Amino acid sequence: EYWEYLDVFSKSKSECMLLRKPWDHGIDLKEDFPPKKGYIRPSNSQQTSPVFFVPKKDRKKRMVQDYRYLNEWTIKNNYPLPLILQLVDKLKGCKLFMKMD
Repeated sequence: EYWEYLDVFSKSKSECMLLRKPWDHGIDLKEDFPPKKGYIRPSNSQQTSPVFFVPKKDRKKRMVQDYRYLNEWTIKNNYPLPLILQLVDKLKGCKLFMKMD
């Protein structure tokens, strides 16, 4: 059923570094964060939480990432949200819009 995703999990691709993107950011953890397995080290990786599949109503599987444990130990960053008019101004001239869930 998932053979089409086999190249995503290939050994050679898993050993190469991801390209840095402008939206990359670090996740600051609290000083007393207790690593569960003892081998957690600082990282800016995008893969930081367990991934599993849950059944949908039509019996297909949906991939889910569980961020609850990580969120519990993350230092919250506070900054003001941008004004809606500023966001709309950034969209001027765009021709393609996508909806992300």
